Amino acid sequence: MKRILRAGALMLLLMILVLASACKKAPEKPTDPPREMGEIHTDLQLKALKASNDRILQFADGRKERSWPEPVILDFSDQDISGNSFVVEFSSNRDFSDAMHARVSEKQLPVTNLLLGTTYYWRAAADEAGLASAPVRQFTTTSAAPRNMYVDGVTNVRDLGGWKAGDRVVKQGMIYRGGRLNEDEVEVPVPEITAAGIETFTQVMKIHTELDLRRLSDNEVGGITASVVPGVDYILVDINSGTKPDVTKEEVRQIFELFATPEAYPIYFHCSIGTDRTGMIAAILNGLLGVAEEDLCRDYLFSNFGNIGSARQINTIENDVLVKIKRYEGATLQENIENYLLSCGVTPEQIATIRSLLLE
Repeated sequence: MKRILRAGALMLLLMILVLASACKKAPEKPTDPPREMGEIHTDLQLKALKASNDRILQFADGRKERSWPEPVILDFSDQDISGNSFVVEFSSNRDFSDAMHARVSEKQLPVTNLLLGTTYYWRAAADEAGLASAPVRQFTTTSAAPRNMYVDGVTNVRDLGGWKAGDRVVKQGMIYRGGRLNEDEVEVPVPEITAAGIETFTQVMKIHTELDLRRLSDNEVGGITASVVPGVDYILVDINSGTKPDVTKEEVRQIFELFATPEAYPIYFHCSIGTDRTGMIAAILNGLLGVAEEDLCRDYLFSNFGNIGSARQINTIENDVLVKIKRYEGATLQENIENYLLSCGVTPEQIATIRSLLLE
């Protein structure tokens, strides 16, 4: 009898322990902090940008399209307006001069391709007439580069502006890097940039010149002799030798002659996937402006968020480009690059012009 009682007591104790354990609140899983209004980078991009350069491959491997920015959502669901559609306007000017307008069927508007470190003002109403009395709201975008862009049909697009260059900043909206706009190696040009992408290209980025770095010898350019974007000037500087600064000196001279031409801006330059040849020119240009070596490498590695076929390693930009340029005279990388460009035939006057055009 005592044995039975003991067994019963033991069973009761076990039941109490199980119930007590079940009533305990399960530990919460760590979550990402809430996104700040004005953050343009996706959560995955943010993690990569906060990590060291040698860890970026943990977040992107170049096999999927992940280069596009995260839209900022202008949400006015708390606003007491009714109707089947609404008008939203936003501007970087407090008086709404040069404002952009959009008509939406829901009480929110996603916006992309905003400038870094910029305060935007916006308001919404049932119609255009109601905008003047609508409440004005504002937000400020992140100042952290890169300013990656959404251009429909094109991968790996970003502004070279926004990076710190010593005690100055590279101007935004002047020069962009990215992937091709049309298919490679076809006889008749086939645009890959869509109608929506062309609108972004011409109305938002306001591109004046397309600089193509693809090869003509094997028709890598895809049969084009003019830009597939109407109204954009097309210049081909054929780079056959990949990322080798010492054997592309004549091509580099031509490219930087263009960069020293004020009327050519804004410029969009690309090779096929906007990574290696494009990355070399981007690193040389921003390095000349005074962007730190770590940021030059970070910008290069951001291409792994694009659909570029395979991952790129940091040693490509370091060993193939920067190490070779550091052989030129100079106490800093910026001085090394300047002397490299002089050896290519770029003039001191052209270098000075490039800096005056591209530094805030």
